Amino acid sequence: SQGAITIDGIDVKDMTQNSLRGLLGLVTQDSILFNDTIRENLLIGKEDATDKEIIAALKVANAWEFVKELPKGIDTNIGDSGNKLSGGQKQRLSIARALLTPCDLIIMDNVLSAVDYETERKILKSVFAEINDKSLLVVSHRISALEKMDEILVLEHGKVIGKGTHAQLLRTSDYYRETWELQQHD
Repeated sequence: SQGAITIDGIDVKDMTQNSLRGLLGLVTQDSILFNDTIRENLLIGKEDATDKEIIAALKVANAWEFVKELPKGIDTNIGDSGNKLSGGQKQRLSIARALLTPCDLIIMDNVLSAVDYETERKILKSVFAEINDKSLLVVSHRISALEKMDEILVLEHGKVIGKGTHAQLLRTSDYYRETWELQQHD
C-alpha cells in the first residue's frame, strides 16, 4: 500500500506498459506455452532469433538434452499449453524463452518447483553464467534456489522480516535458518 518499485531509478508507474514489458523477461510457475512448435514458442521471446541462439538458450535452460531427442527437435509441436511435455520440461522452455528475450530484468516466479534439486542446480549455474548484463529476481519457497543470490528478502505474511545473503540470513534470521534446516531433510 506504500512505497515504489523502480527500475534504474524510474518508478514503474511512470512507464508505459509496453516500455515496462520491454525491460522484463518473465517466467511463471505455470508455464505459458502455446499449441505450436518449440521454435515458435521461443521466438515469442525474440522474433528474429536464429537456430543457434535458440539452441544456446535451450542448453542454458537445461532443455536441449530432451529437445534434441524429440521427433522433430525444435520443430516438434508441444500441444495445448505444452501438454505433450512434463512440468519440468515446460518450465525449462519458459526459462529458455526468457533468456532469449532482449531485456534487463528476468523475473522467475517459483519456476524450479517442478524440477529435482540436481536439475535446479544445473539450471541456476548455467543461468548465472549467462546473464552477465541482466538482473535476476527469483521468487522461491526453496532456499536452495536462492543460496547464490546477492541479496535475499525473507517475507512472512507480506512483510520483510529478513534481508541479506544466504550466510548472513543463516546467522540473523531464525525463520530463514529454520526453513533452510527443514528443507535439508526433504
